[in-house]
Amino acid sequence: MEPVTVVQGVIDLTFHQVVAAVIRAVLSKHGVTVSEVVSKPHEAAFVDLREGRTQILVGWLPGSHETYLAPFRSNVVVLGEQEGTPAVYDPYCIWGVPDYIPEETVRSITDLAKPEVAARFVPTVQGINPGAGISRFSKEIISRYGLNLKFVEGDIPKCTATFEVAYANKEWVIVPLWHPQYLHAKYNIRALEDPDDLLRAHKPDAARVIVAKTLAARLSPETVEALRRLRITNAGVARMDYLHAVEGLNPDEAAAKWIEESGLQL
Repeated sequence: MEPVTVVQGVIDLTFHQVVAAVIRAVLSKHGVTVSEVVSKPHEAAFVDLREGRTQILVGWLPGSHETYLAPFRSNVVVLGEQEGTPAVYDPYCIWGVPDYIPEETVRSITDLAKPEVAARFVPTVQGINPGAGISRFSKEIISRYGLNLKFVEGDIPKCTATFEVAYANKEWVIVPLWHPQYLHAKYNIRALEDPDDLLRAHKPDAARVIVAKTLAARLSPETVEALRRLRITNAGVARMDYLHAVEGLNPDEAAAKWIEESGLQL
């Protein structure tokens, strides 16, 4: 088979970057060259895949990213989805609070509607970019539960820094977060109950490798199988995310360190 070159799409968040680095390691092991890596926000990354500027991307399906994939699903292969193969990792979103907030006082998102509870909380919820599932879900939560809170769009550094400052000051704060994410390696963050399931816990997302059919046709069966069976787990992603975002390793260095630590067979 002729040498294969691919342009890789990546959602421009730290944990997506390290997962993409593992994908590159798998492709390299099988003789596939990644000629370019294109990092963009959620929706734009899917537009690039749809329009052929990239050929491979990892997305969260069905809850967070299906809305971006649905218009061109017939042009891609979502590896492992039909067979029910375990996902690359198993992401899920939460509305979290620091562990020093008493659980008997705040157990559910509905508790935040109580005036005496709301008065204790920082009135803004610092989020990440608008295209993220957790950002869409958070706006729905505030509206549906009638909360006197304001969701503020931003990015991961703003979101994490806001939480860490609040934690240091022992403020009552909401963090719109997800697993896997490196904050969980540093803090005990309790997920609040979500009675209306606006965080889509009833049908959890799966992180899947999405490959353009034009690329899938050029990959060897062994390469496709290696990508299909790739299993990093939430703990693995969180470890790499910490190495990258906190310890300063670049994504490929973080991936290489974790691959060595875990003994992952590419």
